Amino acid sequence: DDPSVQDALKEIADHPTLRPLIDGLLGPSASLVAFSVITNLYGAADQNWHWDTVTSHASYPNDFVPEYTLAIPVQDTTEAMGATGICPGTHKCEWPDFNYGELEKYYNENVEGWHHFDHWLEYNLPCPLTAAVKAGDGLLYNADVYHRGNGHKDPNAPERVVAFLTFAGSPKGKDDKRSLPLGTVHTLRWNSWGHTIDDFSTIKEKPWRVWHAFGLFQSKHDSGISAWTLLDDISLIFRSSGERSHAIADDFNAEYFNALVGDVLTYTFIATGVYLVVAPFFVLLLLLVAVNQSKTTPTTMSTATTNGVHNKVKDE
Repeated sequence: DDPSVQDALKEIADHPTLRPLIDGLLGPSASLVAFSVITNLYGAADQNWHWDTVTSHASYPNDFVPEYTLAIPVQDTTEAMGATGICPGTHKCEWPDFNYGELEKYYNENVEGWHHFDHWLEYNLPCPLTAAVKAGDGLLYNADVYHRGNGHKDPNAPERVVAFLTFAGSPKGKDDKRSLPLGTVHTLRWNSWGHTIDDFSTIKEKPWRVWHAFGLFQSKHDSGISAWTLLDDISLIFRSSGERSHAIADDFNAEYFNALVGDVLTYTFIATGVYLVVAPFFVLLLLLVAVNQSKTTPTTMSTATTNGVHNKVKDE
């Protein structure tokens, strides 16, 4: 809603280098599926190396659409400030290609204080690339690539603030049966679902509306392409027990949904039972009131009429 954010989104959509790159990787009209800002303060620890997906396009390209994340720092970022680390090529392999025998030997001879080698390795992979970039520059990486946020170790540097936008390939018509990846945290406000990168260009002329999140009255795209919606995100919770719809709540999963439905049905049953018990007495009370009024109303009218006649005769 902030004008500065709208300007930034429009710049992304209209960028002469970035936009063709996103279109080439994800196809036209890529959907926005995550948007967050992360602040890294001095003293923040290293993240573990990780993928942003579990079951995805990397392993099942016919079943899932690809996702790419665009990271944009709002200040110049150095490695000591916690710039994002990247393991290039790891979106194409199950595990980074290192000499694990040598790493384990080093661990056994020099490392203490960790539970086991695999745990230490999650934080100490010798990945070669750190995205130390200038304010406003963009880092675009595959959600299946191994990466992490490094710790902020520079006491003289400002906090590191980075905006993260994740785009997914959009469904190409009703015959496209692919799904969003599983195991991904889609940190997107619920009413921001239902929009593509095309909508970034026109966000000021055509404001985003609540009904777009449910797939209603979305912008028209070529070749029957449509944006991923809030309902698509919620549907993932029924595909795997570990899925969450963070647009609703951080713990909104299938179990949460079933409990919610159960509570609604229970309270509906209780309310219906109370109504069926109370309603007859209420109707009976109304009938008694009506009967009582029917008995008193004619008498009052008769008295009024009699008095009127009496007064008339007396006047004559």
